[in-house]
Amino acid sequence: MPVNNNDTYNVNQANGLNDSDIDLNVATVTQLGIGNFAGAIQGVNSGGNTQGNASAIFDTGGTGGLLNDNDDYQVGQQNLMNDADGNLNLANIGQAGFVNFAGVHQHTTSGNNDQTNISSIEDSGGGFGFLNNNDDYHVNQFNGLLDSDQNINAAQIGQIGLANLAGVAQDTDSGGNTQNNTSTIDDGGLYLGAFNGNDSYHVGQQNNLFDQDANGNGAGIYQFGIHNFAGVLQSIDSGGNSQGNSSTIADYGGGFGFGNGNDTYAVNQFNGLLDSDHNTSIGLIGQAGIGNIAGVDQVTWSGGNDQSNTSNIADLGFGWGVASNNDHYTVGQSNIMFDNDINTNVGIVAQLGVGNSAFIDQDIWSGGNSQSNSSTIYDTGGSGFFSNNDTYDVTQANYLNDQDANANASVAAQVGLGNFAGFIQDIDSGGNTQGNVSTITDLGA
Repeated sequence: MPVNNNDTYNVNQANGLNDSDIDLNVATVTQLGIGNFAGAIQGVNSGGNTQGNASAIFDTGGTGGLLNDNDDYQVGQQNLMNDADGNLNLANIGQAGFVNFAGVHQHTTSGNNDQTNISSIEDSGGGFGFLNNNDDYHVNQFNGLLDSDQNINAAQIGQIGLANLAGVAQDTDSGGNTQNNTSTIDDGGLYLGAFNGNDSYHVGQQNNLFDQDANGNGAGIYQFGIHNFAGVLQSIDSGGNSQGNSSTIADYGGGFGFGNGNDTYAVNQFNGLLDSDHNTSIGLIGQAGIGNIAGVDQVTWSGGNDQSNTSNIADLGFGWGVASNNDHYTVGQSNIMFDNDINTNVGIVAQLGVGNSAFIDQDIWSGGNSQSNSSTIYDTGGSGFFSNNDTYDVTQANYLNDQDANANASVAAQVGLGNFAGFIQDIDSGGNTQGNVSTITDLGA
């Protein structure tokens, strides 16, 4: 029968979120006791938002004749988020007891947002005749996120006890955002006739993330005890964002005749990330006791971002004919990242005691970013005349600007009788990874 099942599918999905919060802790927190089994915690948690779009289309139509099952699939998915928070801990926290089983913790956490788009199209139509099953697939997916937070810990934190089994910690964590796009197209059909199964596949995937955080630890932290089994930690962790695009196209079409299975595949994937953070620790950190088993740590981490693009195209068409299976493949993959961080430790770090068996450790780690592109094309082709004249175009590019400025300018001192462990001051930068992998397998006869 002529002119049947020529369907049009249009799916448009969008999420928009503005979540710019200001969070402030200014109260004084104090814990006194003989045995403190639960500690004192002051925290601010912001971000953690989730946006997701999911679309699934199943088309099992199959009709013989003339001008049947020529379908048009259009899927558009978009997530937009503005999550620029301001978080401050300004309160003083104190703990005093004979035996402190649980310690004192002041933390600020921002970021950790998630954006996801998922599209699935399955078309199992087939037919016999003329001008059938010439389908058009368009999938466009986009994530945009602005997450430039300001986090400050400026309180005084103290712990006093005869035996400190749990220590004192002040930490700031920002970044850790995730963006992912996933597209799957499965097209299967058997054709007999002319001008059938000439499909067009277009997949566009893009992630853009701006995560410029300003993190500051400016508190005075101290721990006094006879036996300090857990030490003092001041840390900032920024970056750690992840972006990923994944596209899979599987075309199982096959047939016999004239002008069949001449497909066009176009996949474009892009990740853009600006993650230039400013991290500063300027606190006074001190530990005093007899038998310091755990030491004093001041640590800053930045970078550690990941970008990846993955494209898989499998054209498993088969058959015999004239002017058939002349396919065109175009894959474009690119990652761009700016991760120019400024990390500074400028506080005073001191350890006093008899029998210091744990180090004073001051570290800065930056870099450690990863970019990768992977493309796989598998084409089985067919046989006949003027057939299997395929064109393959694969472009892959990574660009990374990672110019960090790191400084350890703290005054560090260790005084005691019988110091078994000393002082460590390290800066590690670089360690970035870039990779492109392309595989093309053409088994056309």
